[in-house]
Amino acid sequence: MITTELNLNSLEFKFREALRGCIPFFLRDVNLGDVVQTVAKDGRKYVLDHVARQSGRYTFRAWLGNSFHPREEIAGELSELGALLEWSSRNLLAIDAVDSSSAKVIADCLAAHEAAGRLEYETGRS
Repeated sequence: MITTELNLNSLEFKFREALRGCIPFFLRDVNLGDVVQTVAKDGRKYVLDHVARQSGRYTFRAWLGNSFHPREEIAGELSELGALLEWSSRNLLAIDAVDSSSAKVIADCLAAHEAAGRLEYETGRS
């Protein structure tokens, strides 16, 4: 849900709360579906202030840049486990888990691939 205030004279949208619409690649402690509050800061209109409502989802990031293992195979395995995936580049993959039990299964899969030298991964939590 995105709540906005519309000024019809300038057609400018001012976001009060914004729902994260993609898996976060570069933010910690923000997950797909979280409702976040933004503020204007340092000349930028929308800077994350805080998470207003957590979705209960989990985020992982995987770097596959040092591996020759087929990326599609790893992505397929994660998808079969119920993960949502989003590529930032050929080497950087964001992974979403719907809840804590799904996150455990996905983390186990990622840890096995990391131990085999196929990727490096981290959680989205600080």
